[in-house]
Amino acid sequence: MKINSDLGYKPVPFSELTTDPSFWAGCKTCTNFEILQSKQNKMCLCTGMLYDPKEKQKTPPKHPFNEAVLSRLKKIKQALFLNKILSFIFLFKI
Repeated sequence: MKINSDLGYKPVPFSELTTDPSFWAGCKTCTNFEILQSKQNKMCLCTGMLYDPKEKQKTPPKHPFNEAVLSRLKKIKQALFLNKILSFIFLFKI
């Protein structure tokens, strides 16, 4: 469920899912299918989830880190690496 939520799926009540029999035929292999049928596809032990691609496009991509901090760290790393190369060249006079 966590993975599906991260992909943009939202948990919804079963009443918001389709009534198309071909959709519910996909649940026949589930161990909870008898429970689902006995409740007329209105309740189950599983979680119903819907995906709205329009809603997913509205949310901007999340960056877990501050871009300014990453840029600064990159410059520091490049400077340290460059200093090592220069000191190597100086020591061995390549």
